[in-house]
Amino acid sequence: MNYKKCIDWLYSFEKFGIKLGLDRIKHICKKLDSPQDCYKIIHVGGTNGKGSVCRFLESSLLNSGYNVGVYTSPHLQKFSERFVVNEKEISELEIVKLVIKIKPIIDEMAKEDNIPTFFEIVTAMAFQFFKEKNVDFAIIEVGLGGRYDATNIVNPIVTVVTNVSYEHQNILGDKIEDISFEKAGIIKKGIPIITAATGKVLDTLKKVASENNSKIIVINNNSWKKLRSGIGWQEFLVNGSLKDYMLKSFPWAVSSVW
Repeated sequence: MNYKKCIDWLYSFEKFGIKLGLDRIKHICKKLDSPQDCYKIIHVGGTNGKGSVCRFLESSLLNSGYNVGVYTSPHLQKFSERFVVNEKEISELEIVKLVIKIKPIIDEMAKEDNIPTFFEIVTAMAFQFFKEKNVDFAIIEVGLGGRYDATNIVNPIVTVVTNVSYEHQNILGDKIEDISFEKAGIIKKGIPIITAATGKVLDTLKKVASENNSKIIVINNNSWKKLRSGIGWQEFLVNGSLKDYMLKSFPWAVSSVW
């Protein structure tokens, strides 16, 4: 298969739409020997700001000397934007190799009328890619919701929920409490959660975190202070859980001074 045929094959699964649930992605990843368990994961959910948080985390980890993978969706211009390792997008050849590896698994599922979605296949590809690239950390952005999102088979070292507002109400529910509950579904037992949510959303996150014995860290205006800025950069003082540190952000990167 060449690159175009691989991309055409992937997009042929878009017609199956959105099918929330974890059974299909679990099956695919089991056949791939659970690549998502081969590195540390930071799981990022919420409504707005997920992509920015992923990039901030990526930059901070890279500056600390780690190999870092980032999986985000959707892409803006190129399919390869979804898979990034050490700030480098996946190549066309690497996409072809991943499709060749995963296609027999998908073909077998189709024979059993258990066809996965486009997002499930692509998510499994991301997990496998990061394993092959030997990353230390993978930053995984939730696709839709959280509880039944294909990314939610990971075992993260920390969970992030940026904020929650009304979205995909036909799938996640009409009330903000319902949507919040779906977003809170990425909280794992004993795994800390960091959030900037407020109000009823925060109440829901706190309840789910308590049920899972997970420490919740709430980021608000008291957690940071803008110190100075210039053309194309800003510097902040951040109140960390262990100590304070300075963070300088640029349009292309974030650097930390501990």
